[in-house]
Amino acid sequence: MKVLGDVIVSPQDAWDDVNRRGQWILPLVLLAIATVAAWWLYYSRIDIVWLQDRLLVGTSELQGRELALARDIMGPGLLALVTIGSSLIMGAMIMLLTAGYLHLVGRTLRVTHTGPSWLVFAAWLTVPETCALLLMAVRLTFGSNQQILPEAANPLSLSQLLDIAADSPWLSLTGAIGVQSLWTLALFTVGVSRWMKIGTVRAALIAGLPPLLIYGTWALVIAVDAGA
Repeated sequence: MKVLGDVIVSPQDAWDDVNRRGQWILPLVLLAIATVAAWWLYYSRIDIVWLQDRLLVGTSELQGRELALARDIMGPGLLALVTIGSSLIMGAMIMLLTAGYLHLVGRTLRVTHTGPSWLVFAAWLTVPETCALLLMAVRLTFGSNQQILPEAANPLSLSQLLDIAADSPWLSLTGAIGVQSLWTLALFTVGVSRWMKIGTVRAALIAGLPPLLIYGTWALVIAVDAGA
């Protein structure tokens, strides 16, 4: 719990503590709990008929019994299970890819890290996302708006902060990026600098390359499609 607090107020001390103790279970358990809580609350409080209409846009060929069957299948329980399952799987994949990336960078630069494992490092990088999910759960608990798209459910996302329209092609991208993304990048930079014993600028380049490639490519695809 001390490390969790230090992640917010003193990331250097947090990474030093993780270095010494090597605990990884707590951040992953908290991420799983926050994911389940946030998305289960979302689908239990959202106007499901409105959401189904949004999700079924572009399927005008469905009529009568086929449309009724599609709505029955897309019930709140199944949508919640699919979203929670896919989120947890995606989180695990990102963690493994992050650990593999840092291992490769370390070998390429011939830098010996001082921490217990890059998997432990990647696990603690999930703390900002956990905080964003918990804020989302709080918003859903006390909010009255029942017509919020999944991409705009996170109050820290750019889609919310910039008030991106629901029909905008940029909604998915801006929904995936938010204040928690900048926090993760800063935490990533500090951690790489501490564990690899390298300068902040060099660490920032290492930490910033993956999101730059991923979100840059995503933005390019959207821009090309919008201009087509």
